[in-house]
Amino acid sequence: MKRIVFAVSNCKRIGPVKQTLNIIRGLDRAAFEPILVTLFPEMDQSTLIAAYVDEVRERHCLGLSRAQAAVQGKRHLNELLEKIEPDIIHAVGMPIYSYSLGYRSAGHVTTLRAYLPVDYRDRFGKLAGGLLAKRDVELIRRQQAAEEGVVTCSMALAELYEREHGLCLKVIRNGVDTNSYAPRAEGERQSARRSLGLPREGLIVTYAGPMIDRKDQQSAIEGFLASRISGSHLLLLGGGENYDKLRKRYSRHSAIIMPGDVEQVREYLAASDLYVSTSKSEGLPNAVLEAMSVGLPVVLSDIPQHLEVLRLAASVGTSYALGRTSDLAEKLLGMANRDLAGMGRSASCAVRKSLSSVENSRQYQRLYDRLNMQRGA
Repeated sequence: MKRIVFAVSNCKRIGPVKQTLNIIRGLDRAAFEPILVTLFPEMDQSTLIAAYVDEVRERHCLGLSRAQAAVQGKRHLNELLEKIEPDIIHAVGMPIYSYSLGYRSAGHVTTLRAYLPVDYRDRFGKLAGGLLAKRDVELIRRQQAAEEGVVTCSMALAELYEREHGLCLKVIRNGVDTNSYAPRAEGERQSARRSLGLPREGLIVTYAGPMIDRKDQQSAIEGFLASRISGSHLLLLGGGENYDKLRKRYSRHSAIIMPGDVEQVREYLAASDLYVSTSKSEGLPNAVLEAMSVGLPVVLSDIPQHLEVLRLAASVGTSYALGRTSDLAEKLLGMANRDLAGMGRSASCAVRKSLSSVENSRQYQRLYDRLNMQRGA
């Protein structure tokens, strides 16, 4: 049995951590033993640690602060890995991946779920983000040459790295836990609205994700308001650095609902009619796939990663020109007059057929086996 360390900063309820949990849940336990290693303590209620504990028999937390991790993370992590003696290390995120490379008695895997030059610029600013992205792209280049397992989560993202940096990276598309995000049952839309205190009538357009510049919720709001769909509401799920600013700016609009961070995301999706994403950049958007799995058609900005989703099947949704809120308004208005329930069924079928977490996990297991064979393990 091969021992796989899944190394994450902590189990915060975000897309990459959910994707990693899905991989673990799909593992062949006769062949692989998952071990969880985290750098930081779980700091708040928005954590998936309980779900991870249900799936792993062995877990370790280094208990570092972010400042300690930056200075001592590599040493502490490698000391722990020497004790665990894993066969594979699957690191979630580039910092912890770089820390783990000091342990050379294992195969190494990381998944790129964003385009680093854009992601780092938004997170760290233009200067620092640019320098960090350049450093990590060069690290990826070296690891690719060493035939390590650097993976992207979408074909569009792989093509972007190849075009901009000459990197030829493996693709394993993100997957959805189709049990947790099962298609809604007949009558569930209304019952979910009652239990959540949402408007009983009218169209509900939903967007779920952290309120940051890259997700561009302001464009979603402006496009929605410009669409003037009678009796409709825009439901924005999530918190983040732009939450208070947006809440204050649009407080006079009763059609904008902003409950903040919520745990019952699927229930909110089940209460909705249509999903929108105005993101400027993505890997392969988890929230979009989850909404489609529940049974929502989508209106998406025309970035390559969104267009990749729309190519899954006919009639799952439409795209609009990024940055053009007038085009978004037009597309939302057009969708309001279509058979949204029928389109939602097509969206759910497309995800379950092509992007299930079960298939995603199987592909990673084949990668783990290949890395073990390369190492002669």
